[in-house]
Order: sequence, then structure tokens, then C-alpha cells
Amino acid sequence: HADAAVSGLRIVNAVADQERPSVALNVVSGLASNVVVCGGESYGPSGAGAAVQARGGFADGAVTGFAAGGWRGAPVLQVHSDGVLRGVTVADNHADTLPLVAAAERTLIENCAITNNSSYSSVLRIGDHYAGGGTIAGCTLTGNFHCDGATVWLEGGSTMRRCRLQGNSATDVIVYSPAWDENWIENCLIADNRVDAEKPV
Repeated sequence: HADAAVSGLRIVNAVADQERPSVALNVVSGLASNVVVCGGESYGPSGAGAAVQARGGFADGAVTGFAAGGWRGAPVLQVHSDGVLRGVTVADNHADTLPLVAAAERTLIENCAITNNSSYSSVLRIGDHYAGGGTIAGCTLTGNFHCDGATVWLEGGSTMRRCRLQGNSATDVIVYSPAWDENWIENCLIADNRVDAEKPV
């Protein structure tokens, strides 16, 4: 329901696995605000659920200390088409296989702090080559590490504006925009990042 709302929750140590492929918070519609997801994990070969899935809006909350892994894996936070992520702190999480924050087409990620996370894929990936892009605005990404992908991966005509990417480390690239898409980076600070970091054993 578009007018549905939930606020003021704290979800601690949620677990999703092959037998329980669920998520700690699933915003199908409406708005979840002031919700904190703290700790927990999703592991299993079936691609168990993320900590948070936002098909509606997720605002002024936090996702911390969550580990997403397994053979097919899952993102820690997944924003579906037309979803909004605003004023959310994403800190001290880990993703094994998929991007830590995965956002589809027509999504908005605004005024979020994404800090001190680790991922074997991208830290934040937004847009889809075929379906279209999304927007990242006013966000801070600091102290993150990833092996493959990029700290920020833009696709499908996505835009990143007024963002700060600083103090991140990677084995390859900090910002990636594939040649087959026209993506936009506007008024951003990208500084003091490392691209020669070693993969952990």
C-alpha cells in the first residue's frame, strides 16, 4: 500500500539462509523510516535475501554489521525499480558475491553515508543497461574496500551528483561508467582513493 508506514524499529541479528530465504526488512510499498538493521547474515547457495529490500522508500535508518555471502550471494541492501533510499547509513557490512548496495533503474539514493564496508564486487552499483539508470545525490562513500567491480558502478544513463568519494581502496577502479552507456558525474569530489590494494587471502 502506497500510504503504509513503519518507524522506530531496531532489527538485530537477522539470519537468512537456504531454508529461510528472507530479509530483515522488505519495504514492498510505502515508507520505512528510523529503522536500524544491526548485525546478522545471509548465507546459502540459493542466493538468500539481502538485509533490506526497498521497493518503496527507506529513510533516516541504518544497516550495520551485516554479512551477505554464499555461492550466488545477495547484496546487503537492494533497491528495486522506483525505490528510494534517503538519509541511510550503511556501515561496517560485508558482501561476498554481489554488490554491497544494488540499485535498479529509476531509483534514487540520496544523502546516504556508505562507510567502512567491504565487498568482493562493487560497493554501490546503480542502473541497468537495458532498463535505464538511477540517481545518486549528496552521498558520501569513505573507507570502503572492494576487489572487483568499482566503488561506484554507473549504468543505463545514471547520474551521480554532489557526492564525495574519499579514502576508498580497490584492486582495480573507483568509479566505472561503461562505454556503451552515457552516464553523468556532476560536482563530485573523488580524492585520496587507492587502486592498488591487495585482495585479502
